[in-house]
Amino acid sequence: RFELYNIETGELIRSKKVFNPFYDGTIPLISKMAYLPDNRIIFHAFKHEYKTSPGVSVTMIWDLEKDTIIETWWRFPVAISYDNRYLACASEDTGRVATIVDMTTGQEVNYLPADKSLSYRETRGLSFSPDGRYLGCLVPCGQIWDIQLEKSVYLPWCARCLALSPNGKYLALGGSFVYLYDFERIKSKIEVASVPNPPLPLQATIIYPNPTHDVVQIKFALEKAELTTIKIVDLAGKEVRRIEDKLLSEGEYLYTIDLSNIASGTYYLQVEAGNKFFNEQIIVIR
Repeated sequence: RFELYNIETGELIRSKKVFNPFYDGTIPLISKMAYLPDNRIIFHAFKHEYKTSPGVSVTMIWDLEKDTIIETWWRFPVAISYDNRYLACASEDTGRVATIVDMTTGQEVNYLPADKSLSYRETRGLSFSPDGRYLGCLVPCGQIWDIQLEKSVYLPWCARCLALSPNGKYLALGGSFVYLYDFERIKSKIEVASVPNPPLPLQATIIYPNPTHDVVQIKFALEKAELTTIKIVDLAGKEVRRIEDKLLSEGEYLYTIDLSNIASGTYYLQVEAGNKFFNEQIIVIR
């Protein structure tokens, strides 16, 4: 059962039963919870198997506005970016430390692969930096993940929990003691050491005739899942149309792009997939 209280007055605002007791009298307990944007609460309910009643381990979301509870694949620990745009959560996939989800669409946009050189166990902690670029994580060894460069940028440490301060100044690590680190100093070292490498060429083919007047097709293949953007820009680099912007899985892709509403002229068709980039000129003739 949930009970919501007014933090200033202590008044009970609402009570919500989540589970009915099993016939042997046992009931799952709410073991973890966190507030989400748009007035929602995510929580984990857990109960060991006992005699004739089943075990329970489920993550659910309570929408306070609709007063509905639904099950979700998101797993604790969870972290919300400071702009409320993204959620990072643990994953049942042992090849991942965490999955990053767009809070508006609910779609996966990125993930943190498990470091095969480290002993992987359950994810213990996640925390976004205020600028949304870095994600601190514990698995149980800690690391700082650069979301933009998609790589670990700070050496592992040992802790049981972590938090990045809202002003970005501090990194707090918990274990036998609480250790407070100067995250601005850490970040300055990371930025010096993490100058991005120039993008690699992406092998792609424009199939339809070029110049064209109506549509163009582009074909390419991904060797692994990558956050992929496909767009058309003018000669000044200004975006004219965005065709795709999401995580694409490994495989071959063929996109047919409608150019009927684009004025005559010269443009560039660009595909960016991870650290690979394709950029080729197309001409539209009316």
